[in-house]
Amino acid sequence: MLYLDWRFAPVFDLIDPKTAYTGTHNAGLVLLSVIVATLAAFVALSISGRIVVAVALAFVFFTSAAWAFAMVIGRRQGRVACQAGGAPHG
Repeated sequence: MLYLDWRFAPVFDLIDPKTAYTGTHNAGLVLLSVIVATLAAFVALSISGRIVVAVALAFVFFTSAAWAFAMVIGRRQGRVACQAGGAPHG
């Protein structure tokens, strides 16, 4: 049989592909593999949705923490300026 390889060069194969594989599939195992693949896809989608929510919550938490830290630093800067005899900024 004639076919082309990865360089599109003709290759002659001495084995007939129709008779090369003489096996059968077990229908029960095929059905089981389809069911397992479907469940795995649903689990993967569920996990990816939870990861997106977790990342969003972490972003909100760290953003809020950064704002709180900035406010604390700003308040301390104001107190230091007042204690040193200067006027508070702002």
